[in-house]
Amino acid sequence: MSPAASIDLILEGGRTVRPDGVYREDVAIRDGRIAALFADGTRSPRARKRIDCRGKFILPGMIDAHVHMGRYGQDFAADCRTESAAAAMGGVTTLLVFLIEPGSNREAIPRRIREIEAGSRIDMGIHAVIMSEEHLAEIPVCAREFGISSFKFFMAYKGKDAGSLQGVGDGFLYRGLREVSKIPGARVVIHPENMEVIEDVREELEAAGRTDGAAWSDSRPRLAEEDGVQRALLFSKHLGVPITIPHLSIASGVPIVERHRGGRRTGDVTLETCGHYLHLTKNSLSGARGKVNPPLREREDVEGLWEAVSAGKVDFLGSDHCSFKLDVKGSDIWTARPGLPVARLDLRSQTQ
Repeated sequence: MSPAASIDLILEGGRTVRPDGVYREDVAIRDGRIAALFADGTRSPRARKRIDCRGKFILPGMIDAHVHMGRYGQDFAADCRTESAAAAMGGVTTLLVFLIEPGSNREAIPRRIREIEAGSRIDMGIHAVIMSEEHLAEIPVCAREFGISSFKFFMAYKGKDAGSLQGVGDGFLYRGLREVSKIPGARVVIHPENMEVIEDVREELEAAGRTDGAAWSDSRPRLAEEDGVQRALLFSKHLGVPITIPHLSIASGVPIVERHRGGRRTGDVTLETCGHYLHLTKNSLSGARGKVNPPLREREDVEGLWEAVSAGKVDFLGSDHCSFKLDVKGSDIWTARPGLPVARLDLRSQTQ
């Protein structure tokens, strides 16, 4: 079929954004897919519908690779409907959701796939979170039967932080990465924080009577995240597993990642930060509303992370969307649930 045949829609007169530049051209759509591009001055074919895009940019749908749904008793199927709609409003056409299950991942994945297919307005994929011996044993099965290629481990969420999320020790992490290394094309995502440091500092602040919102950030010092980033990268290097360092909140973490890369950009090490770390500080939101892990930091971190984004040292932005009602989140800084509702991830929210 020629590009001119059976065109459903022409996006006319806009500026398309592609990896190699920005172009003035018309975009022809057939069956929901790009059928052809027509350079400025070239006569585009007839179409059932035309949209005047003069003065506007035409961008690909965005991928949000860091989303949480169905947390803390909320219904995953209902979240598929609401959160995918919010994402679509911001131009996000694919969400990658973290599967956090207390029991078998092998049993949970088919159920989640059915709920996604029934309720989501956009495409979704799944990261499998590995928190137990059962999860670890199922890694090969998740890859073989369901095509899962991304596995997340938490260094955080131990002691008082532990709940439905369970952090893992270094021995478990070693065995988990060794298992993932056997799967072609697979990678790990490691939440990097040193919980021993955090637990001690938290006890001191609680004993001192701190209840302000910034207390949460102060209880998780940058040392804890820097140490976690370095150890996660070291494990990845020695076990030969590609790694993503997610939701970096500290500007001082960027040179750690750059040193590990050694000037090479092979995709073996990717770095993510989030919109809230590019816009908010520990004093931006009152009380527990700004409680998130890793925590909001200082103005110098916001500025340093922006410099890293501008320099191409950050590979992608994720939302780390984790939404629940205020009564579910709670108001006490030490017992409130961490997480921010940011599913409407769009370029305006990231760059303004």
